[in-house]
Amino acid sequence: MNDDFLNRFRKSPNPQFATDLYTRINKPGKTISNTYWRLAATLTAGAILVIVLLISSPRLAAFAQSIVSFFTPAEQETFSIPLPEAGQGEVNEAVLPPATVPGCEESSAMLTYDCQIVQVEAAVGFDVRQLPADPQGLAFSQAEADPAIPAAWLVYTCTGCELVITQTHGAADSPFLDTDWSEVPPEAVEPVQINGLPGEYVQGTFVSQDGQSAFWASNAPVQRLRWRDGEMIFELRLSGAVEVVEYLDKEALIDLAESLR
Repeated sequence: MNDDFLNRFRKSPNPQFATDLYTRINKPGKTISNTYWRLAATLTAGAILVIVLLISSPRLAAFAQSIVSFFTPAEQETFSIPLPEAGQGEVNEAVLPPATVPGCEESSAMLTYDCQIVQVEAAVGFDVRQLPADPQGLAFSQAEADPAIPAAWLVYTCTGCELVITQTHGAADSPFLDTDWSEVPPEAVEPVQINGLPGEYVQGTFVSQDGQSAFWASNAPVQRLRWRDGEMIFELRLSGAVEVVEYLDKEALIDLAESLR
């Protein structure tokens, strides 16, 4: 390599090239910081729009509610039954609280449907939704209330069957205090719609044959339907497989649920 070769590469660049390069280097452009903040602002605006739509649109609000699980998932389909501890056999059942309601002072009157509903509503502080009539094959038995939750129960019975309608007011996603017995394997939960609102339906329950362990019986004659409407959460629970309630399948229970007023 001779000096003449090196001198050729030491020459100044073309004047036009140098001018263009200097202009490009000094030209103000979009920085990474500006791009980042513009992207962040766009994402924030999009999130606000989604929230507004969820609040303003009942259909979208119902879709958002559909992610709520109303049944506690069981970790497995069998469990051991623990030995009862001292005092564990005592069960505190919710009962109809005494109340002075005009026209319901007499003990005989207090047992009527209308008087029991009025007393329950006075105890829980909300309007109890009711069926338009006793379901075919069933008769109203009693109404119960627990002001502490607050929750109300409407009980209908027949020989060998029972339908319990639970109504709970509260902000919790699911106020049901499920035990091992009432938990449900995830694959047994079926999404349904009640008056356009998301709900869940389950057929089956945990049963025991030896008193020491329990297993999930998908064909057991127990059906449960749970859903939420505003701040109210509902459950219909039908147990028993006698002939008079054979017509109460999943679709019939949904019809009952939709008739509550």
